Amino acid sequence: MTTWTVKPSGGDYTALSDALSNGSTLDNDTIEISGDWTSATDTTACTVADIGITVQTKAGDPARHAGFDNGGTNYELANSANDHVIQVNQTGCIIDGLILKQASTSNSDEAIRMAATGGTFTLKNSILWSGAATNQQDGMFSSETATVNLENCFIFGFGRSAVQKQGPGAVTWNINSCGFYSCGSVDSAGDEGGIVHTNGTSSVYNIHNTWVIDCDSLGSDYLETIAGTWNISFSIDSDNSIATVQDTGTGTLASRVINESTGGGNEIIVVDKTSLPYDLTLVDDATNNDAQDAHTTDTAHSVTILSTDIRAVTRPQNTSHDIGPFEVEVIVIAVLRESRYLLTRDLTNF
Repeated sequence: MTTWTVKPSGGDYTALSDALSNGSTLDNDTIEISGDWTSATDTTACTVADIGITVQTKAGDPARHAGFDNGGTNYELANSANDHVIQVNQTGCIIDGLILKQASTSNSDEAIRMAATGGTFTLKNSILWSGAATNQQDGMFSSETATVNLENCFIFGFGRSAVQKQGPGAVTWNINSCGFYSCGSVDSAGDEGGIVHTNGTSSVYNIHNTWVIDCDSLGSDYLETIAGTWNISFSIDSDNSIATVQDTGTGTLASRVINESTGGGNEIIVVDKTSLPYDLTLVDDATNNDAQDAHTTDTAHSVTILSTDIRAVTRPQNTSHDIGPFEVEVIVIAVLRESRYLLTRDLTNF
């Protein structure tokens, strides 16, 4: 097992596609993206063709995002060709800490297409977004029999859905501490929404600590056109659609709105929901922000909240978890109190 580096300069490669396609990259290798990407771009669509590949940025490195697409030094793989940003053709792949932008204007071009049968695929601490929301595209798509783990991820701006299951394959989706926003606005075939299940009756959705908001302009935040199994706990919708699909689970919140400042309750509050790329980090408002300090359940449906959030901040910060990828950080200020002791002396004793 070898670690290969992708850097603007001084690494093994300067583009992720080259690292993935090079004949020297073998099963179970790691590709680490690092360095200052301020003046560098990576725009070539990628295919994962080896088993067990890990592609990652590390917390604290300039290439790692800050929980949102803040530009500057962070790495972004931005595809504008008629293709998926990343197609996964082998099992065991892990993608950790990337920003993937889909700028293709063709239908059915996804940010990630899981095309491998059997095994697992894991996406965590990542941001998937589209600059072409008028097209029939998905953030994450799978049609094969596999297990797909989504952990601490934001997905927003895709015309058809954030997560789409099509085809006869039985997919087990483990969706853990994610936030999906503003997807499903393009009329395709009745399969528009946030998390969408359209085929494969044996598919299972284990969803914990996740919010899906404003993916219901044509469909629903949580949508099935054929029955699957939905286990949903401590999650949020904006259209009361969890109730229409949920088989088991508890602690869900229905019909919440998303705001940038409080409207008085029944809401989640984020920094920027208006200008792409959105900054969906939570605003600190424990009174009104329903995603903040929401619950104490670490594990539900065999899905366990990670020990850190999308930025590698320890979670929970308080005794309760925040819903979604972002944990509001508690700043502890130590106050030194000066104690003054007054020594009084009775001069009459002298």
